[in-house]
Amino acid sequence: MAKTSSATPGTGSSAYLNALTLEIEKKLQRALASPTQRRNLLQELFADIALEVDDRARGIIFSREEDAISPVDANAEGQLCFFNLLADYYVWVPESGKQILHLILQLWSQSFASHIFSLLFHKWVCSLALSQQKTKKNSLIYA
Repeated sequence: MAKTSSATPGTGSSAYLNALTLEIEKKLQRALASPTQRRNLLQELFADIALEVDDRARGIIFSREEDAISPVDANAEGQLCFFNLLADYYVWVPESGKQILHLILQLWSQSFASHIFSLLFHKWVCSLALSQQKTKKNSLIYA
């Protein structure tokens, strides 16, 4: 696998990742509204978020300024895909993924809905589990 040459996301990343979030919401809303196109729309969305981040998007996301979204290692092995960035974004800014989560739950029985959820929210689910473990551990310490 090739090494990524990315650094910590910069100022352009919040706006860019928010715009990607809005596009994902639009596609999910279209899938919800169009039963005949639903499978194809969800399949396209899955393919879109699994794509490797291209050089143009990488330039926007990793412009070196103050607004860091996620700790992406500059020496990380492998490809950097959109879902990696979005998963980090939804951990750092959880409210930004709430509408997507709501739409995915409505589409849960459809092909690709659970796959899209897994790609976008796997880090968020793990961070919730870790924070709950810490809360339980702290409760036991103070009890």
